[in-house]
Amino acid sequence: MLKFFFPLVMFCVLLTGCGESSTENGLPKIQRHFSDANERPDFSGFTDSRAKKTAFFDYLAPIVQAENQHILTLRSTLQRLSGADLNDNERQWLLKLAKHYKLDEKLTPEQDAFWAALLERVDVVPASLARATTSLVSGVMSEVAAWCLKSVPTVLTMK
Repeated sequence: MLKFFFPLVMFCVLLTGCGESSTENGLPKIQRHFSDANERPDFSGFTDSRAKKTAFFDYLAPIVQAENQHILTLRSTLQRLSGADLNDNERQWLLKLAKHYKLDEKLTPEQDAFWAALLERVDVVPASLARATTSLVSGVMSEVAAWCLKSVPTVLTMK
């Protein structure tokens, strides 16, 4: 069971963490902590691969939706602060967000490049991409993964 759960946790950590969104000094928290609020199916108990995939995607969908909603909240706050006179709290929040998204430390909120780079990174992940990535990582779709990996060289060499 952990073999399927770990990739989901890692996916959430990469996005910004899972859990309830909240604020800190009037600004959204940048990283949320994982909360396994959804009943996790026992994926090892499935014998039918279609039922297993359906259960996996049904479990994953609300997690991806919640993360994307949180990212939209961060992005909206980022856009609101862009071009504004920043107070110390807002500036610290922006620098913390920039660090979380691994922005070049030389960039500062006084530079246009800071805002452009941050807006490029603080963006939602399409649900289809999240499903495909976690499916491949977790092995839920091992036969699809095998087909994809076998097809990659062909796709990459096509012009």
